Formats: sequence, C-alpha cells, structure tokens
Amino acid sequence: MSDAKSWMNMTVDVLPSAGFMYGTDAAKTLDHANESVGVAFQVKEDCNLTGGKIFCQGVTGYSPYYKLQLWPMSTATGGQVDMSGYALAETAAFVGTVSGTWPYSLLHDVAFTSPYTATQGQRLALILVYSSGTIDGSNYAKWDYISGRCEYINGYLSVLTTSSSSSTSWSTSGSYYPSMACTTNKSYDVGGVLSLVSASQYVPGTGQKLANKITMPAAVDGAGLELHAIGIRLNGGWTYFADGADTFKIGAWNSSGTELIDTLTLDADESGGYSKGNVGMYLGDCDIFFGETLTLNSGDVVYYGFETDSGALYNPYHIFGAYETECLRSWPLGDMISGQYWASSSWANVGTALEVAGRWGMSLILSDMHGTSSGGASESANKPTMGVIG
Repeated sequence: MSDAKSWMNMTVDVLPSAGFMYGTDAAKTLDHANESVGVAFQVKEDCNLTGGKIFCQGVTGYSPYYKLQLWPMSTATGGQVDMSGYALAETAAFVGTVSGTWPYSLLHDVAFTSPYTATQGQRLALILVYSSGTIDGSNYAKWDYISGRCEYINGYLSVLTTSSSSSTSWSTSGSYYPSMACTTNKSYDVGGVLSLVSASQYVPGTGQKLANKITMPAAVDGAGLELHAIGIRLNGGWTYFADGADTFKIGAWNSSGTELIDTLTLDADESGGYSKGNVGMYLGDCDIFFGETLTLNSGDVVYYGFETDSGALYNPYHIFGAYETECLRSWPLGDMISGQYWASSSWANVGTALEVAGRWGMSLILSDMHGTSSGGASESANKPTMGVIG
C-alpha cells in the first residue's frame, strides 16, 4: 500500500458516524397492530442473513407476540419498505421480555426460520412487526433506540423507520438510531448498532485516564499496516468540568500505562469547547491534536485518550454490559476497540461501578497510513483492510 498522505484527517471511527452524538436512551412503544420499527441497510458483500437482534426496554401488561421480518426497500419510493409481496425471511413469533435488574433492557437474538442469501449492494430492511395476541394501550412492549444526532453508518443507508397507528407509510429519521441489527454468517452484523444503555463516567483526581484500547490487526504473510495518528475526534457531548484553572492531558499509552508519546497539557477553554469550561461540541465533532504523532503498527495494542491533570473528567459512554460480544458485531472495528479506565495502577473496563464493557466516543485522526513488509503478530482473523477505516 502506498502512502496516503492525501487522505490526511481521515479517522478510524469508533461510532457509526463522525457526527454521532452519544445520545440518550429511548424506546419505541408498539401498541397498535400496524405499528412497526426497523432499520434499513445496504448489504456490503454476498452473505447469508440469519436473523435479528433487538433490545426490549419494557413491557406493560402482557406482551403480544412479535416477529422480525426481512423486506426489500422500495426501488420506486425513497425511504419506503416494499411490502407488496412476501417477506424475504422471518423469525418465529416471540414476546417482549425484560431483565429483572438494571438496566432492565434484554437482548432478543432471534434466528430466521430460514436464512436469506443476500448479494452485495442489496437495500433491505429488518423490521419488527406485530404477530398475534392482545395489543392495545394496556398490553404492549417498548423497544430500544438511541436519540441524538446519529446520522448515517459508514456509507450504508441505516435509519430508524416507523409507521404510526393511523398511517401505512414509513417515516425515516437521521436523528434516531434503532438498537437493533440483522445478523449474518460473517464476523459482523448489518443495519443498526446495539447498545445496552448510555451513561457517563466521572473521573476525578490527578493521573486518572480515559482511553479507547485499539488492537491493531496482525500482519498477514509478512505484510503489515502502519498508521500515523495526529489527534482525537470527539463525537459529540464530551464535557470537561473545569473551574477556569483546571487542565487535562491528551496522549497515548501502552498496556502498562507508559506514555507512547509526550502528553500535551490543555485547558478546556482552548480546546474546542462549545461553552466555557467544556471540551467537545454538543451535537457535533471536535478535533483535539496530540503534541506529536502516534505510530501504530500491526499487532500493537495502544490506549489513546485523556488524563486528568487537575479537576475531573466526565464523559459519555456506550455500555454493552454482558452483551459486549453481541453488540460489537454491529460496531465499526468490532472487538478491536474497547473503552478503558486507568484505575491508579491498571486498565479496566469502564461504564459504571459494575465495570461493564463499552466504548468511548472518540476516534483517531490519521495523517497517513502505509503498508510494511514485516512486523506485527502472527496471522489472525483480523486482517488489514481499508474497509475498517472510517
């Protein structure tokens, strides 16, 4: 691979789009027989679509039975699901159920009765529909989505689609994102993105760090990948509480917490805050640059992010909890990126006092990238590819 300096400021995205606000948790109430929720997507390679995943957030009365169905998107009317024929695939009927402990949402991972063989480029929709049983204002289930400025997912159409109780047409929104996905026989899922809940992590005291851990793909047959990162893009909603004199550091560290580049000390008021004492742009992006270039090679494990210098950091975070493996299949870079917190002497998963798994909303900004003739770990399932770069 040749140098890619002309692509300076491309990012290694950790969220569905560079304009993705961390969002707040919400739910779609399905209490009418003709009301549905779903996600539209484009198939990026030939594969089998095997089922769907969706989080149920709450049940009132007794949940009716629902099904997940796969339909084509209309080629004649934009933003509409073509339901003129028969579903391409569907699951058996199931009821909505929730967990008995916080955060209560429960993942429903349901297989199609028969997989659907999809081809590259197809535009499809995974939708949740009413199947049977009593459904009314006293008997229904609520299904998760994320509110916020979510926009699009890395080049494929992916939107929340719903129909109201009095309408047969579909509405679309780039500002809400369903916490659901269509499963495949590949190493990833398509459609929306799964997130159990969003929260914030309060990090007080000098020397504490918030970072995303990135595990670079191993070299394959002696050919590796080298990235040069010059900073971090914060994806909406990041907040740093400062009293005017407090400062923070930006940098990168290894597994032992040792600096890989010299950390750069900044204060909130000089770092792209949307108001005094803050870092990050509400419903937008903010770029903050390192003091020197960070180099990542195939096989490297690197932690990049922020360190408290004085005051505290308080930042939004997507929590996957016990569903980390299931959620990460639908997120950019999959399990190659995870959120971490430096707790005095070691890195740990962050999110809440439960130390559940998740991901911070910060992406690496690249200055260039190129291939190498050697280096990195042995061959693994994660192979260098341009496709994983935002």
